[in-house]
Amino acid sequence: MRYPPARRQDNVEHLHGRAVADPYRWLEDPSSEETQAWSAAQDRLARSFLDALPGRDHLRARLHELLAAGLVTVPVHRGDRAFFTRRSPGQEHAVLVVRHGDGAERVLVDPSALSDDDSVTLDSWAPSDEGDRLAYQLSEGGDEEASLWVVDVESGKVLDGPVDRVRYSAVAWMPGGDELFVVRRLPPSEVPEGDEQFHRRVYRHRVGADPAGDELVFGDGRDKTEYYSLDVSPDGRWLVVGASKGTAPRNEVHLCDLAAADATPRWRVVQEGVDAWTDASFHHDGRLWLLTNDGAPRGRLAVTDPEALGPWVDVVPESGAVLDDFAVADGAVVVASTSHAVARVHVHDLATGAVRYEVPLPGLGTVAGVRARPEGGSEVWIGYADFVQPPAVHH
Repeated sequence: MRYPPARRQDNVEHLHGRAVADPYRWLEDPSSEETQAWSAAQDRLARSFLDALPGRDHLRARLHELLAAGLVTVPVHRGDRAFFTRRSPGQEHAVLVVRHGDGAERVLVDPSALSDDDSVTLDSWAPSDEGDRLAYQLSEGGDEEASLWVVDVESGKVLDGPVDRVRYSAVAWMPGGDELFVVRRLPPSEVPEGDEQFHRRVYRHRVGADPAGDELVFGDGRDKTEYYSLDVSPDGRWLVVGASKGTAPRNEVHLCDLAAADATPRWRVVQEGVDAWTDASFHHDGRLWLLTNDGAPRGRLAVTDPEALGPWVDVVPESGAVLDDFAVADGAVVVASTSHAVARVHVHDLATGAVRYEVPLPGLGTVAGVRARPEGGSEVWIGYADFVQPPAVHH
């Protein structure tokens, strides 16, 4: 299950059952003189010990040798193009690469080329359904205050951006590549002082248009700490939004019919008021897929008809392994799970959920995602790594 990272949202710690004030809350303001002085003192103290460690030069050389193995991520296929990130030996940051149908590869985004000190990072990226446009987010100086850009994949021409206030924000493309849904915070002038990092909203944005005119779709009047995930069905009819308060291990799921006759977004509840986390997504079969721990601590994979929103029907019920990821192919669903800290991949029948066979992996390791083409097909890509093998992608 893809849970959010643990991050405190309150100002209270609990010690032996008693609520006590958090004495380090002031450290959350990185720009204050007190925080900077404290951080500098910590650096000096750590350096006094680290510099005295024996064998430091040998350790540095060995780490450089190991890290030189690089990495590669599981490709995202759109049209006749595949998108993935790769870090080669000697590179500080991974670059975003596009591979064309003829096998030719080209670097689309190289963060290191955007600054002289490697201070720009590529936070996230999402190609359009057709693969001819790419939305990506960049941060500078480690501030994680990402800005959104859109480029034409073939020419590299910038079509949009920078769009600000998109920190930790999802995007989801509409078919055709002219519009996308994006999560943005409200402007600082519209929120109380100290709330600048909260108050997210989901907007419908037209590429190249002024973001100030974007259509507000979801989030108005909801809890200020909410984060949102987004997914649009391949036909562009359905928008599904996952809403979680801060980093709580539970969320709500809401579904919108974008093809309503009067063009007014109509929202329906998929999950609400449940102590569970559910990842909802659409695939080529038209059903709403739900990877959830609702009633299943190790996870189960279910489907429902977005039109009727009837009962969730399990395709892969809970088992002794923890469900991590899945990909939908023609007639099959490929499921990655973890059992006793070891990854396993099984192919299930799409109709019955029955296990057809287990995919043999190179060793006892970790699967870093499974993906199929969004239009279906018989191919699946599996990311894999273990203690003695660097990250690789298996097809």
